Amino acid sequence: MYPVNPLTPNIYIFEILLNIAQHLPFASLAAFSLLPQPAPEVPPLELRRRIHEHLKQYIPSCDIPEFFNILEETGAAITGSFVRRLLLEGNEGDRAFKSGVRDLNLVVERFRQEPITNAMIKYDYDQVQESVGRHYKNVAYSFTQFIKLDEDMDFDSVRLTVAEKGILSVILSAPTTADMTFITANDIISFFPRMMLANECMVVDNAGDIDSIVANLKEQGQRVLDSNRHWKTPCGSFCPMRWRKTFGDEGMVRFRWHARRNVHSPQDLSNSQSWNWRSSAGSIDDDEDAIDRHDIMYRDQLKWRIWNRCENPNCSNAIHAAQRAEFLQP
Repeated sequence: MYPVNPLTPNIYIFEILLNIAQHLPFASLAAFSLLPQPAPEVPPLELRRRIHEHLKQYIPSCDIPEFFNILEETGAAITGSFVRRLLLEGNEGDRAFKSGVRDLNLVVERFRQEPITNAMIKYDYDQVQESVGRHYKNVAYSFTQFIKLDEDMDFDSVRLTVAEKGILSVILSAPTTADMTFITANDIISFFPRMMLANECMVVDNAGDIDSIVANLKEQGQRVLDSNRHWKTPCGSFCPMRWRKTFGDEGMVRFRWHARRNVHSPQDLSNSQSWNWRSSAGSIDDDEDAIDRHDIMYRDQLKWRIWNRCENPNCSNAIHAAQRAEFLQP
């Protein structure tokens, strides 16, 4: 039971909030975590419902719990347009997705892909081995596409990238920031959450010729940027020229949703403090005993950045870089 102030109207009724949540965009849904109980317990339940609803296009409904068991067992993640559509549902960017997203992109570490491959075959997919894309040649071991013809005679495909080492090396090698948000069996994690929720992305340095990728993103309603000069405020943790770390990163956010947890009422959530948005995944200065060494951010520790410059006139990094450039020989 949640305490109720008898002098204040209790508008935070769990069942009503669940009903309201179905009509909210993700950003508003996440804001429930800032409201009094039981509001913070609603977003994970609604998010689970949305994930299951979207996954039914690729995975038989009765097999979705098993699918997430496999994701947890293998440490795999869902990336790509599936994630973008899910998190943009209900906002302006969702309209561009109404034509349908036909791909489910998965990433898994090498030697852990067999349960996923077996599951796809069980779900009546045909397996096609393909070459690894040039952006991932140094970090991916293999790329497999699973194809199935649906009832409307359209092809649905599941694309499995097998990482040579950790899956974050593949995710952070994407040619745009659009694919730097992903879903695991317990979390949604985004390295550029503001851009993700604004339905925009940036092309990374040395991406090369990605016209087809950019065209596809624009068809999905994404604003694809080659500069951050339009930003109105300092970049902070999201500065494209700033070196970032996967573990302890101040710009990364995660939303915990727990695929396998059976939750039907507020009383089932008595120990659910981790369901809210969290910035960062801890740091090396945290209590050593409190660090989850199986957490993906601890397991795959990388140092990375997307640009070697910043064009935001309000960012101190861009200002200092311009000042230093005055002393460099042309």
